[in-house]
Amino acid sequence: MKSILLGTVIALALSVAGSGVAAESMQVPAYVAAAVADPARATDAAKDGRRKVAELTAFAGIKPGDRVLELIPGSGYFTRVFSKVVGAKGQVYAVWPEPYDKVSHPDSDDLRKLAT
Repeated sequence: MKSILLGTVIALALSVAGSGVAAESMQVPAYVAAAVADPARATDAAKDGRRKVAELTAFAGIKPGDRVLELIPGSGYFTRVFSKVVGAKGQVYAVWPEPYDKVSHPDSDDLRKLAT
């Protein structure tokens, strides 16, 4: 069964990072590394070191073919990586609760443009 991951995994990953587990010690699968290294992410790459996107994605266990649920995806920074990782056989659901969507512009509008 394909896993469905909640956006709250980010909070969990941050709590692990705060517990002394070094993000640098996490094994990053090749498919995650390839998604992060995608040249289409050039504008996001400057944020990767601070956000530990490869390590967080590896920690979450996201893999090709998975279905991922991301809550309040912001500008879509993680959404774009998750989409590259799951590939054509997977699916990423980016969910904006309606009350938050009303005040999240332009982020929610920009993410709608990315959706296919």
